[in-house]
Amino acid sequence: ASAQRTIDAAAWWYLSKDLGPIHADLNFALNVYDLTKAPMPQGLTALALSTTIAWGFGVMTEVYSTFGNAQSMPLDGGWLNAISYAPVDEIMFDVGADVGFYWQTRVVTFFAGVTFVPHRRARVPLTRAPSTTPVAQAAAR
Repeated sequence: ASAQRTIDAAAWWYLSKDLGPIHADLNFALNVYDLTKAPMPQGLTALALSTTIAWGFGVMTEVYSTFGNAQSMPLDGGWLNAISYAPVDEIMFDVGADVGFYWQTRVVTFFAGVTFVPHRRARVPLTRAPSTTPVAQAAAR
């Protein structure tokens, strides 16, 4: 058996903005598949909106779609909706469904996930404690 070998490239542009309690992300991407033989470019755009409800629960909705070069790479896109629960800041669980726009690619996808992001404790600047030795006290005077 031989492995398929290609070199692909992807470029992403992310725009994020908080609009009151709503967090919005607008993303654009350009994917170029098989750079070494027959490059196949395809674009992607997505708009996601999310907010926290209460008690660690949140909701999210996103519309997204690929575009261009459908003859080489199947188009994909959909409307994704999810509910999340974060019992602590470092862990989030989510469940949702994604209804496809291109039914020849897929009709619906259900998903569940968990995200773990360890947070670093805030670093406190180191300061020297005043010395209690007689020599250091004499030098400080």
